[in-house]
Amino acid sequence: MYGHAPFLNPKSQPNKRFYKKYYNEWNTFASDYEISSQHHGHRHDVFNRTIKALNKYKPGKGSLLDVGASDGTFLKIAYKYGWKVHGLELNKTRYKKAKEYFSSYPGSIIKCATIEDSGFKKSSFDAIVLINVIEHVRNPIETCDEAFKLLKPNGCLVIRWPNFKYRKSLHAAPEHLHSYTGKSIRLLMSNAGFSNFKEYWAGVGDFSNDANLVKKIAISFIKIIGKIYVKVTFGRHQILFLSRLIIGQKN
Repeated sequence: MYGHAPFLNPKSQPNKRFYKKYYNEWNTFASDYEISSQHHGHRHDVFNRTIKALNKYKPGKGSLLDVGASDGTFLKIAYKYGWKVHGLELNKTRYKKAKEYFSSYPGSIIKCATIEDSGFKKSSFDAIVLINVIEHVRNPIETCDEAFKLLKPNGCLVIRWPNFKYRKSLHAAPEHLHSYTGKSIRLLMSNAGFSNFKEYWAGVGDFSNDANLVKKIAISFIKIIGKIYVKVTFGRHQILFLSRLIIGQKN
């Protein structure tokens, strides 16, 4: 059990070798859909909400590492907002696409590696972002510990994750190994040394893809209520079945 976040299927916990091979070669998420315009539209709300939250929390910008960068779509958005961008992606197809795109960006480093094996020096980044990644990692404690080491003083860790409690379709080992609440994410980050937590509206991008008219109306209503709820509770809570986004600082 990691920070009150148990493996969804403890008997099938993948070892490190299986984990790397699965995401490099076998993962069905690496299909053409992952790099399609449909996928980009699906994630548009997610990425924009995340960068806006980060910019509000840390307006000074700086060097950003995206863990699980896919084909680099979020990095492109972050770059437009003034961040110096770097990325890690295990899947070879997505890594190559991101690597090719950012090859002309001075100073940008894209690696096919986990954060634990990335080889970056300590205190290298002002922000580290995990968008729908923490539920995938084998050991979230090691992931947060390594993020803490790689961040500069006053740097921040951004974690966005889906709320599995109301999303049974997301209980899918070996892709998704952990389930979290806001409390367990704070505990996980706190144990790594982070503090000054703030929760932001995470968007509903995971719900909007291929929605019919009724679902789109419901999504619009949820967005309005969700934003109001987050403001009223000063970022301490979000609508239960939506994704969550928490930022913590390294002091």
